[in-house]
Amino acid sequence: MDDSKQKYKHQILKDYFKDQELKPEIFDDYTKTPCKVLAGHNRAVRELAYSKIHKIIVSVGFDFTVYVWNPYLENYIIKLDEHENPLVGVNCLPTLGQFVTADSKGIVKVWNIRDYSCI
Repeated sequence: MDDSKQKYKHQILKDYFKDQELKPEIFDDYTKTPCKVLAGHNRAVRELAYSKIHKIIVSVGFDFTVYVWNPYLENYIIKLDEHENPLVGVNCLPTLGQFVTADSKGIVKVWNIRDYSCI
């Protein structure tokens, strides 16, 4: 990704999460208006990851909780409460059918996208 795209992406994420929003919004790229609110976290959301193959969004935040979303449905698919510290990162590994979460104490967990079990 070139520098201008990275700066643009960073500005979009900064705008989305300013004031540590509890309900991140998904924006329509064409109209630049919100088209979906991800309501579920009770503390600030730290990061989002998207799996294009599986059509899911995974959100993590300071409430120790992982939420898995279908972008086409109103509510989350599943809430995963297996971390004991604030979450700091998430990444989807779509070709492996997994996603990875990490918390502030360095605990990394690998999850199966198909049944949301911790591997």
